[in-house]
Amino acid sequence: MTIHRDHPDNPHAHVMLTNRPFNPDGTWGQKTKTEYILDSHGNKTKTLQGM
Repeated sequence: MTIHRDHPDNPHAHVMLTNRPFNPDGTWGQKTKTEYILDSHGNKTKTLQGM
């Protein structure tokens, strides 16, 4: 976690969390891989959800 207090009007923090699931036995599951939709130029495009 990183806490930023460099501007009095914008204190904020950054927190990173894992997206990995747990297996029924409590061990870590496999990482998921994000697949992007590309346009005709190979650029990432937005989905209907805006992501």
